[in-house]
Amino acid sequence: MDIYSIVVVCLCSFVLFVAFLAVFVDNKNIDYEPYTVGDGARRIRVAHLSDLHFPKQAVNTLRFLEELRSLGIDFVAITGDLMGRHSDIFTCGALEFARALSAEYPVYYVRGNHETEHKRGEIFTEELKKLGVRIVENRAELFKKDDVKIAVAGAGSRAAFHSEQVPDAWNADFTLLLAHHPEKRRWKGYAGGGGKAPDLTLAGHAHGGQFRIFGMGVYAPDQGLFPRVTYGRYKIGENA
Repeated sequence: MDIYSIVVVCLCSFVLFVAFLAVFVDNKNIDYEPYTVGDGARRIRVAHLSDLHFPKQAVNTLRFLEELRSLGIDFVAITGDLMGRHSDIFTCGALEFARALSAEYPVYYVRGNHETEHKRGEIFTEELKKLGVRIVENRAELFKKDDVKIAVAGAGSRAAFHSEQVPDAWNADFTLLLAHHPEKRRWKGYAGGGGKAPDLTLAGHAHGGQFRIFGMGVYAPDQGLFPRVTYGRYKIGENA
């Protein structure tokens, strides 16, 4: 066996190993990374979920809810791709998961590309509404806890945010934007259209770069190889 054959075999083995981790390990666990925005004087805890792609994920819902309770979560934000584009909306598990979440927490949601491309995506959205999930796509709702008011707004998949979505009369302390796409070319569209920009934008879609080598994502949809925006916190002007 020559050196080139050895290299090819090693690369194939590595790819198979990564695929094994992705299919049989990573879809059974949810790791989370805590971030703090602001001075933390008035604490609101938000659980951000994205790209679960039911039925591909296999996280135990009861265990997941127990984890949320232990963290003292105030509300849940879902930024799309809750199911796959070819999933059966009634049997994939996404609606059952949403039902369990909305029974305990306010849940805010925007669609991702998989829902918008799904032939029954509109029906799926209507079913979520029946469960009490707040669809904030191209609109906003006000979350209040004690003396804190947070405007939770949404930009639909491949859409922009306009500051008019958040009424001035709300006098919100903080504006949170939910968007599916994180690509840098979309950041201008999330900046408020000349009005007040959101204080924080939550997005998904990049899947953390699929897998990471030396802390760098290898591939992301709509960004290609070695994408620039995959995981963590990034600055958009004065906001994140």
